[in-house]
Amino acid sequence: MIRGRLVARSTTTFHLIPNDSDTGEVITYEWSELEARTAYETYRRLIPRDDGQAWFELGELMLRCDARGYAERAFAVAARLDPMLTDDIADTLAGLTSEEVATDPEHESAPTTEDAGDPPPFFSPLPASTTPARPWPVLDPEQQAEATEEVRDAAASLLTTAGFTIDPVETEHFLLYSDLPPRETRRWAGELDRMYRRLVRALDVPADIELFHGKCVIFIFAQREDFIHFEALAMNWDASGAAGVFHGKGPHAYVSFYRSDTDARFASTLVHETVHAFMYRYRSPVSLPTWANEGLADYTAGELIRTSGEPLSHWYHVKNFINMRGDVRAIMNQQVADGTWYDDDSYPVSHMLVRFMLRHKPRAFKLWIDDIKDGKAWQASLKTHFNVTADDLAIQFGDFVRSEREYGR
Repeated sequence: MIRGRLVARSTTTFHLIPNDSDTGEVITYEWSELEARTAYETYRRLIPRDDGQAWFELGELMLRCDARGYAERAFAVAARLDPMLTDDIADTLAGLTSEEVATDPEHESAPTTEDAGDPPPFFSPLPASTTPARPWPVLDPEQQAEATEEVRDAAASLLTTAGFTIDPVETEHFLLYSDLPPRETRRWAGELDRMYRRLVRALDVPADIELFHGKCVIFIFAQREDFIHFEALAMNWDASGAAGVFHGKGPHAYVSFYRSDTDARFASTLVHETVHAFMYRYRSPVSLPTWANEGLADYTAGELIRTSGEPLSHWYHVKNFINMRGDVRAIMNQQVADGTWYDDDSYPVSHMLVRFMLRHKPRAFKLWIDDIKDGKAWQASLKTHFNVTADDLAIQFGDFVRSEREYGR
């Protein structure tokens, strides 16, 4: 029997100080270490009873614990509370979740010396925030079909330029070019459409509106060297310090990355960079401030990839940052455009700041994004929808971090 004070949890682990501890040391346990019934009942008591998403996550956890009966019980509650989760539940039970991807060991990417350093987790050359706020045109079905052929031809040309020949896997919203094993490619293709549905719901995009011009192009390379080579020749971009890159070229959205050595990191990269593509095509090409853009991508990746340890790691990092009197406003002022982004604190603080805003005023956050995309200054919109200045937000965030005793998604 494990007894103690819970200090943090995720959908894969929980962290507590044992009752019999003399040092107060925090011990980390896997939920899968518990008997399935104990894990189910304990986790159930920690989540809001009316939160469909939380029940969905409990169902995923139970599947990872090989307890399908408990998983189906949790999914049934999730579907009743939030019918919009029905498709996600069906995908999960069909084995389409990124956590369950079966890979071919012969095609696994071996860690390289470049991975051993400390490159940015992700990097995205995004358009400057001064981009005119001209809304993207809405295409009719015939125009969408023409745009899909247009972007398909453009993607093939980019691959040819770099010396690759890869046939695409086409989904409802994406053209996926991958030299991974076919089975793995199909599974990640399913994950992309699942992520798209989640983001569309979060931003209240009408169901009949297709966000991408034709489709979003995704390039996945099994080897890091091929990813860097492709970026250099096809995109004229030095990706030697990146795990993945998003490029917005006119109305087209391109994402490329390589198959990193762990499923969780690879899935996080996929979601993170595709969120950038999504936000590029949302309403207009105007970009969010860098901290919000990167924070939203990290937050979304953490929400969708439940095996990722990054959210909890960022939470602990920010706890220490605030306790050491770190300057949140300095990070909010950093920009890719002027070279001030990023330092060791940038991603964790931005991630947790976006989490704070979404937990407290999710509707206001959506309206804030809409305003920025329509050309309004982010600071002015912050005052409109959150009734705070940037300085106020930084102070309130610091107070929240100090008061939060345990991490919860």
